[in-house]
Amino acid sequence: MKRPAIILLLAAALAAAVMLFKGCNKEEPAPKKEPVHIKAQTPDAILPLVKALADAYSEKNPEVTLDLSSGNSSAGIAALHSGAAEISFSRRELKPREHMESIKRWGSEAGEFLAGYDALAVYTHPSNPLKEISMPELTEMWAAGGSITKWDQLGNGFTGDILFVGRVLTSDTSEVFAESVCRNAENGKPRGFRKGISELATPAAVVDTVSKTPAAIGYAGMTYKTDAVNRLKISSAKGQPALEPDAANVRSGAWPLFCRLYIYAAPGASPASQAFIDWCLGAEGQAVVSKQGFVPLK
Repeated sequence: MKRPAIILLLAAALAAAVMLFKGCNKEEPAPKKEPVHIKAQTPDAILPLVKALADAYSEKNPEVTLDLSSGNSSAGIAALHSGAAEISFSRRELKPREHMESIKRWGSEAGEFLAGYDALAVYTHPSNPLKEISMPELTEMWAAGGSITKWDQLGNGFTGDILFVGRVLTSDTSEVFAESVCRNAENGKPRGFRKGISELATPAAVVDTVSKTPAAIGYAGMTYKTDAVNRLKISSAKGQPALEPDAANVRSGAWPLFCRLYIYAAPGASPASQAFIDWCLGAEGQAVVSKQGFVPLK
């Protein structure tokens, strides 16, 4: 055999060996992760926040989907106890009877995770010159048997009957507002809401109604502020400094209408649920909390 032919045969053999080596060392594609669905409950008022958290988490973990249902905190905690939800967001701590139900169901309390802060605000029409109000005045406006029913009783130059606009009384928003505002000043006992309050289904509807009604005053989450309404400063008493619902005042509890945002989970929650909760409490999740207008932990 001639020398050039031998060289060609050797070159072909070397090329085949190289191809074989590359084939043996080719990286295998990562196995596709199985889809994971986490059943979660959230109060209506923070549904936009929880959706944002779920979307951001699923973007990083495409195999994970949060199956969200909304209602109020009580419904969410009941769903957790029944097994209909794996995690439940809440705008309040568990009540004593809910703690007892947890122990009855699981032999221990539910896992509780503080995830941020929210605050309610009081809104008026832009034509109303009132810029601030005291907690005792709010009590006499909103509580059963309250003495303030007309705008000129506040001495701000505005006249006419006050139109009260709020959420449905079974909502978390109304519960938080009543807990803070509708109490007897002497002994702290609950007074409940006055009669005649217009009860609306969503916080956005409250703010929209106030924006179109000069005589109205309403309460809703601070994140629902628009340019079409005023948001009142609030003081602890007449003549005391009035505060804004900013992050520092809400986080410290100085803002009187604040509430904590919790995530509750059954003891021994699934790894997927716990991973999502940990992410919500971490830097990325807290950035979403802040971006949505709520107050992060730090």
